[in-house]
Amino acid sequence: MAAFSFRRLSNGQLFTVDQIKSYAEIKHHLACMNNVTSDSIDIVRGPFIVETKEEMTSQSEMALIIHPKERPICALSGSTAPDMFEGYMADGARVKMACGHAVTPDNLYRFCLTSLKDSNATFRCKICLTTWTFEEITNKAALSDDERIFFKQRIDQIARITTLGIKPIDKGATNDLLRNCGKVTMGYSNIPNVPSIRACPKCFQFIEHLKGCKTMTCSCGNVFCFSCLKVGVGNSLACGSYGTGCPVAPVQQIG
Repeated sequence: MAAFSFRRLSNGQLFTVDQIKSYAEIKHHLACMNNVTSDSIDIVRGPFIVETKEEMTSQSEMALIIHPKERPICALSGSTAPDMFEGYMADGARVKMACGHAVTPDNLYRFCLTSLKDSNATFRCKICLTTWTFEEITNKAALSDDERIFFKQRIDQIARITTLGIKPIDKGATNDLLRNCGKVTMGYSNIPNVPSIRACPKCFQFIEHLKGCKTMTCSCGNVFCFSCLKVGVGNSLACGSYGTGCPVAPVQQIG
């Protein structure tokens, strides 16, 4: 049976695990090989953190992120102010951001991770909406080397999606992004291994699938299936309802 392959982002070390193992067993095996606990690692496929075995693939390497054992706070950046996300009930020491508001390093990491998952690469204070720099996030969330690389890769990808979505098509860059994006499972229809980024069949604008069903409505008004890429009729899919299965169209190639 083929094995899953995982390459650590920071040092390129390669690990393999038999597919027969469960998701929990795979994480435990990887953790043991790196002398850490299972909750200290994450598996990444494309731009997304994998949360089930069904989201894994043996067709290509997946990335491995190892989180720091703790997120220390520099004495000069400490704060006694309440955590902006959990108020006075925040657990742990807090850092003072450049805007003056406070947050625990763990909450800062989780907040930025959620933003990137939602294709938002601009990190803003929850209270005053001041934009935080990536350098500040790196230092005050005490990112590990793996986390820093993952964040930077995701930020760069979001920037490429945004740029290529509003400028004349750069065929080389477009095809590279379409070819190297991750895979997702469609909601309701449970269609697996669908490329997470598609180009609208009508206007070729990039669209990233974050959650929900396979029905996609582009800003140009075109309705299409994110899985098979068939263009809809009116507001209805040509391949059935949002909950029915259909073939997964190959990775698109522009030009």
